[in-house]
Amino acid sequence: MIKKNFVIAMLIFLTPILVILSSTIWYYSGASLPEGRVNNGQLLSPPIDVGKLGVTYDYQPFNIETIERDWMIFQFIKGDCSLICDDAAYVARQANIALNRESIRVSRFLLSDSDKNFDILEKYKPLNHATYGESSLITKEFESQNINPFEEGSLFVVDPLGNIIMFYGPKEDKNENFKQILEDLKKLLRVSKIG
Repeated sequence: MIKKNFVIAMLIFLTPILVILSSTIWYYSGASLPEGRVNNGQLLSPPIDVGKLGVTYDYQPFNIETIERDWMIFQFIKGDCSLICDDAAYVARQANIALNRESIRVSRFLLSDSDKNFDILEKYKPLNHATYGESSLITKEFESQNINPFEEGSLFVVDPLGNIIMFYGPKEDKNENFKQILEDLKKLLRVSKIG
């Protein structure tokens, strides 16, 4: 009888110690860690500060002091806007519209090297137009991320603090890009208290 009570007492006493010990070993071994991610776009680490890109908007430097604190979708172009560029602008607009009441928290920008009036600006209103000085400066900033910002059809998500945080490369199916951007923007807007 005494041995039976002793064994039960030891089991009660040792169970929490055994659970803590085994969970600690499991945690530090790295076994069964999730390998997936919750975002669809490529996360830029470290994020790129828009203020370093030499971008101007309304004849003022585009930086945290001069912009409205909105989430933004950027599209860089060199020269004219092709059909792929047009599709990317369409995807950005549709994602913005699909946000419904949250759509006022997101602004879209077409960034080009010239101040000329693009038809696309009228076609996808309200699409803001900003200009950059040197494309080499922008390319250099994205070099460490192995991203060509001028690849046609590329879109970038910018946080309200002026950091480019996500990249979406061109896709064959523009609906796939639309769904990915929309899903990520919904998550970002849900957890964001700014913008």
